[in-house]
Amino acid sequence: MSIFLGGTGSANELDDYEEGTWTPSDGSGASVSFTNNDTATYTKIGRLVHVQFSLTYASTSNSNSAAIGSLPFSSGVNYGSGVVGWTTRDNPSGVVCHVGSNSVIYLMDNTGASSTAGKHLLNSEMSGLKVIGNATYYTS
Repeated sequence: MSIFLGGTGSANELDDYEEGTWTPSDGSGASVSFTNNDTATYTKIGRLVHVQFSLTYASTSNSNSAAIGSLPFSSGVNYGSGVVGWTTRDNPSGVVCHVGSNSVIYLMDNTGASSTAGKHLLNSEMSGLKVIGNATYYTS
């Protein structure tokens, strides 16, 4: 099925639209387990991918950067971004998402006030905490 935006000509045709679910996993390389609280979803329009997730980190003292992997599509550019709408972390207003070129979502603390890893949060800083967020990025 083709969808036409603003007319019926081929220049107005949206020919790549997909919705689905995905299963977030540890992208830090530390084998940290997550509890997926709700079904993670995605929407892909052309090369643009938008993902949503709600997960809880297992208890860990690992010092790798906190990263969420298994994105539904590989990232095709160096950066994507997103927001954390809710978290049990002590400083929720500064936590954001950064999608790296390695197809993982890094959790970051842009206030820098409580992160020992600079702006990237560590797995240990997310230990036992819940995070609900979304991110948008481009695929190849």
